[in-house]
Amino acid sequence: MSFSLRYSQTALALLATLFLSLGIMLSLNATGEGLFGRHKALEVVTFAFAIVTMVGVGVFTGVFLSEMLFWVLRTNIETIDELFQYLEQLDMQRAARPRSRRASAV
Repeated sequence: MSFSLRYSQTALALLATLFLSLGIMLSLNATGEGLFGRHKALEVVTFAFAIVTMVGVGVFTGVFLSEMLFWVLRTNIETIDELFQYLEQLDMQRAARPRSRRASAV
């Protein structure tokens, strides 16, 4: 499974869970039985579910950002290595050229 597909599926699942928990909380408050009504146990479970969802979103975001950071660093390191190889090649080409008399006299 590719990098972006794996993380996009996880993101959609976490987003759907978040909206589900928010929908349950809003429906409890809309019935007038919110905060301290008859459905106190269900509301506590819903809030716990929302907290777990938020922690999941935070962990996912942290993992995603760290993966992206490592990918960017790895790509840039490869690019920097290519740059140094190119500069070494230019230096060797310059060293292989015959020097002019004016440059050798100085």
